[in-house]
Amino acid sequence: MFQRWLSLLLALSVMTLVSGRAWADEATGTVVKVDNDKQTLTVKVDDQEYTGSVATDAKITVDGKPAKLTDLKVDQKVKVTYTKAGEKITVTEIAAAKAEQPAAAKPATAPAAKPAARPWANEPAGFTTLTDYSGAVLPFDPESGEKVPQPGAPAGWLRYSGKINQLSIVDDPTAPCSPSKVFQFLYPKGMRAGYGHGMINYKLSTSELYVGIYMKFPPDWQQPDGLVSKLFYIFQQKGTDNRQAFFPCLRGKPGGPYYIGISNEAGDNGKWWTQNKAQIPIQPGRWYKTEWYFKKASAEGADDGVVKWWIDGQLAAEHTGAKTRVEKFSEFHGDPVWGGGSATNKLHDDYLWWDHVYISGK
Repeated sequence: MFQRWLSLLLALSVMTLVSGRAWADEATGTVVKVDNDKQTLTVKVDDQEYTGSVATDAKITVDGKPAKLTDLKVDQKVKVTYTKAGEKITVTEIAAAKAEQPAAAKPATAPAAKPAARPWANEPAGFTTLTDYSGAVLPFDPESGEKVPQPGAPAGWLRYSGKINQLSIVDDPTAPCSPSKVFQFLYPKGMRAGYGHGMINYKLSTSELYVGIYMKFPPDWQQPDGLVSKLFYIFQQKGTDNRQAFFPCLRGKPGGPYYIGISNEAGDNGKWWTQNKAQIPIQPGRWYKTEWYFKKASAEGADDGVVKWWIDGQLAAEHTGAKTRVEKFSEFHGDPVWGGGSATNKLHDDYLWWDHVYISGK
């Protein structure tokens, strides 16, 4: 039984049960689903689920603070008080515990554990290191007026800051791989979805590719309404056409939960590769070690490519028989475009941080 109830008043208008069973004057249970589009709430009570519509003018508080319907989280414990008239139930009060963090993620305030000297445990045997960029110094920007790279700039990397300089090096003592300097992408307040105003890249020529990146989103990360925020691109050049092949993304509705997926822009009708091995959520506010393995197709149109990725060492996805392109991987393109396909604007300055980028291949 839920022992500790917090003050959460919810002046809901009529909430209609879809089950024949009626609740008692008070009932305790857990949130199963919140559908903000349909204004419905589903709660499980004694192993049975009940769904009702929520009034648009409902007063909601979470942990004693004003909130929205979408602030209620799945598995959040609730105690419901109501009145009943016929088959209609009007919820008069909901006391909800503060939502617990997902079991698969650490608290936002806890830094990721310090890795071993060799953190890239899932790198295939026999691969050659191509670059090991710590993120402590900005790469050379040939269009910014720089004449020579800064001291310590990573070899082989280029940066393009664009009209708005959104790329910088900042301090983060919690950086898990190479503290305390980290690479920062800035998404300024007012920025429209579908844009990125700066990027870094590294040229490649390999049939198999391994990438390791430590990354973090801020605790108040604003996800675009288009439900997708890109992380980076992998290119496969054909002749003089340096074509983007696919791009990993942070996927999910604003407020989460968020998961990683990859869009196969190269073909297969833009098929998405999703986490088919483990549903590991990405919680803004903490560092994650992400590892990626890509293998190109053996021939044009062949479905023998491979796409895999790991999150904090756990295999999240493995797609064999993937329709990747036949050309060699030609570029790691660090251009984390925020959103796309929506009219969302950033409501506040937002960020993406990289602590380290390691690339190898054969």
